[in-house]
Amino acid sequence: MNPHNRLAPLALALLLAATAAAADTTHSMRLDRPLAAGQKLRVQAQATVERLVELDSSKAPRVALENMSFGLEFAALEEVLAVDASGRPNRISFTFDKCLLTKGGSTEPLLLPGEILTLQRDAQGETELTLRHGALTDETREILGSIFSLPKGATFDEIFPSAAPRRVGESWPIDAAVAAKDLSELGFQATPEAMTGQATLVAESVQEGVPSLEVALEMAARDVVVSGAAPGEEGKATVRLEYSGVLPVDPAVQPLQETFKEEIQGHQTRRDASDTPVDLAMSMKRTFTVRSTPVETGSAK
Repeated sequence: MNPHNRLAPLALALLLAATAAAADTTHSMRLDRPLAAGQKLRVQAQATVERLVELDSSKAPRVALENMSFGLEFAALEEVLAVDASGRPNRISFTFDKCLLTKGGSTEPLLLPGEILTLQRDAQGETELTLRHGALTDETREILGSIFSLPKGATFDEIFPSAAPRRVGESWPIDAAVAAKDLSELGFQATPEAMTGQATLVAESVQEGVPSLEVALEMAARDVVVSGAAPGEEGKATVRLEYSGVLPVDPAVQPLQETFKEEIQGHQTRRDASDTPVDLAMSMKRTFTVRSTPVETGSAK
């Protein structure tokens, strides 16, 4: 008799027991991780941005009024310089090892190695970008501003609250009222009825030796009113957000990896110089993936 045949049932039983134990394990969900002044992270990231605004007419082909598409890849040392009482950053710097822009089929440095970009929250709560050496051109500021910003508005823990611990595979709903209010502060007139979404604890894993939780978030708002239109002008849009993250079980440790996907599709009616209504079709897509590694205090690496 093959002795391994006797071991197989035992191995299967142990595997099933481990699987059952994992299924019974619950985790307190902390999606947002507070930062501290002086904290440093080594970050590597890739981002793509597509933005298109077209003149939409039933009598003629669409005409592009704005068409921007680019990719950005960078590696940098991120340093937290100041935070608010909740641990949200008010000032952060990035010292770049590389910052490469891909646009129009070519790739070249956007910022040189060693350049330092600082993000500072101004009096209105908006993000102000400055370079340690020299000034930003309007084009560079627009590109960087599409990727780099300080967090504001509602947090993920407020939009996807979970008072109860969660098991792997479990999902919980969005707080539609909080999500609608947050979206309205970003320039859309949204109602709770327009909001859908949920959070899911996808898996447990060990990443780079760190026990971690893999989570997925999704949110959508359909036919929300575009704010800021002048009298007689109106617009509507559909907004979608997807997020996946690898979050250490220890809530004091920053996410190891995060991917954000945002999409806005909509239209707006404006009036031209002759007061004739003009229909505009708008589309914006942004994807951002970042991997972060904590840097020990006192180290500049």
